[in-house]
Amino acid sequence: NARINQEFLNKNEVGIIYGNDSTAQSVIESVDKIREKKDTTLVGSGAIFKAMNSTITMNLSTIFKLKGINLTISSACASGSHSIGFAYQLISSGLQDCIISGGAQEVNKLAMGSFDGLGVFSSELSDPTKASKPFDKTRDGLVPSGGGATLIIEEYESAKKRGAPILAEIIGFGFSSNGDHISTPNVEGPARAMERAIENAKIKLNLIDYINAHATSTPIGDANEAKAILKIFSNKCPYVSS
Repeated sequence: NARINQEFLNKNEVGIIYGNDSTAQSVIESVDKIREKKDTTLVGSGAIFKAMNSTITMNLSTIFKLKGINLTISSACASGSHSIGFAYQLISSGLQDCIISGGAQEVNKLAMGSFDGLGVFSSELSDPTKASKPFDKTRDGLVPSGGGATLIIEEYESAKKRGAPILAEIIGFGFSSNGDHISTPNVEGPARAMERAIENAKIKLNLIDYINAHATSTPIGDANEAKAILKIFSNKCPYVSS
């Protein structure tokens, strides 16, 4: 879709930034093998690379022979968004012209099992109509899943010059940390991130017509995110979905 082939990658310094949360299965499998065989050498030479969060960018940069920045960001649910934001910042500062950016997350019982310790999964997983219900008053938790997505973030003139199909333009980025609780989001953190993105983009609030919310369908998380959105937009809130 981006009209990028291997010849382009060979001739240009293309970077890669991905967000990734965990590689739980490979770590657990290696530990099980060591316990069973009593020999660390039997896990194989590739085990260490599978266990690293950077395994995605490591492999893709090798497969496509990329020469630019090679970075993996691990910041929980915000990992993929951060990868896009930092790609934007690097390109805006002139350090890179083109970055393959996105996020990927494993999905298996081992990874999901440890996550379930938080007690935030919906109890209605057998019925899709009752499971994930962001902002609904009867919401009771999120649905475990995994997957991946990729965007090509490129300097505007560079993309235009080579005739790339431009689907969107990034005009601002903001980030923040709760600084409060390790797993429960507060109101100030997301509000501050939105304020910074809006300020960085130099855009008026009335020009924003959609918010792609985090909204994981947890009782406290959705409530605080809604309060953060209302804090910024007051009674002129744009469309919101998750």
